[in-house]
Amino acid sequence: MRSTLVVISSYPPASVAVGGGPAYDGLAAMMQAMPVEQAGQSLSFAAAVRMPQVQWAIKLHPSEGEERWRERLGDYGLQGRMKIYRGHLNELLCACDVVVSWYSTVILEAALRNRPVVSMNTLGCLAPVG
Repeated sequence: MRSTLVVISSYPPASVAVGGGPAYDGLAAMMQAMPVEQAGQSLSFAAAVRMPQVQWAIKLHPSEGEERWRERLGDYGLQGRMKIYRGHLNELLCACDVVVSWYSTVILEAALRNRPVVSMNTLGCLAPVG
């Protein structure tokens, strides 16, 4: 967790203090089987293929790069129907009709804005909102 925040996301090391939450204790071991983003991508992309009338926006975590997402969009033929959004999360949450997420505090932020939420349980982990 600390390496993600300090090395990948480039937060200053002195500003990062990592504490544990019991809901997240098993995540590291489960991620070895299938990374959370891969499981979530598969579910999201499968849904997008079945709903061509829906406009999708993908908000990446600050530690994520676009390249793997763009490759997966190509694999599913969704390049023109799913857009990677690099703006501020608040803007996206205010503009959307529904939020689909997995294992993220975005679920809570969307609920606080009275947005309907679909929370995917991709790895059997306890999510911030179950």
